[in-house]
Amino acid sequence: MTGEIRRILSFEPARAKNNPVIILAVVSAALYFIVIGIYLGRAADEINSAFSEFRQVAEVGFQESDVPIIGWLKDATDPALQALFVGHSPLLAIFFWLALLGTPWIVMLVASDQTASELSKRHIRFILPRVTRRGLFMARLLSSWIVWAAISSISLFLVGIVLMQIGDGENRNSDYILMFRMIWILAIYGIPFIALMAFINTFISNAFLSYLLATGAWSIFWVLGEVGSWVHGGFRFFSYLIPTAVKYPLLSEDPQRFLAGVGGVAGYSLVFIFFGILIFSRRDV
Repeated sequence: MTGEIRRILSFEPARAKNNPVIILAVVSAALYFIVIGIYLGRAADEINSAFSEFRQVAEVGFQESDVPIIGWLKDATDPALQALFVGHSPLLAIFFWLALLGTPWIVMLVASDQTASELSKRHIRFILPRVTRRGLFMARLLSSWIVWAAISSISLFLVGIVLMQIGDGENRNSDYILMFRMIWILAIYGIPFIALMAFINTFISNAFLSYLLATGAWSIFWVLGEVGSWVHGGFRFFSYLIPTAVKYPLLSEDPQRFLAGVGGVAGYSLVFIFFGILIFSRRDV
């Protein structure tokens, strides 16, 4: 099947450049990262001041009563996020966080048309005599990940370089390490969302509706998990039905917690891939 996947991938660049969904995703991703960069550049002094206060609190240990005094950093309650903000350049750290928060929306758009268009237009009937369904499913999934990795890497690198020039410049080597860490963590973080869209594409043959279902389900589960947990702790279970549960473990500098995050990425991805192939191999085309 490896040779078959390579053969399918060789045609993907031509398909991608003529696919309006992928073009929209590229433009959306570029705008998102550029707007964040512009905002951070303009607010550099305020951000540096907020981080200075944040680090003073961190030196004596975080207490629940201390959190409100650090303004818009009040959501930094996860140890991985606290370590990111305390130990790294303020502009790059907040850029990393915002990029992580926006990744699901962008990557699901990138991957929203893996097989949907061919299924809706019945073009897939001309493709399947030449390749297996499993090979096509995996090749399109891999192609979507390559597109996401390219978009995120280029955007993060260019915006990161600019932010490094207007940042505090205390430790340039550390800034470069953080930037490259940001690039490969976001590439990994995107995998389960791409697998989710591959799964949804097997039973919804419309890219827009696939994206709408994915973002709608994600929003509902997030609300049930986060807001519902105020009512009863058992509602927290819903938060683990979506891949966003792995974002802070992936961000962690603790090797054990990071590996747990990677395991979570693999777990979500394998579940979506298994059911996606199961449905795709049996559905009428």
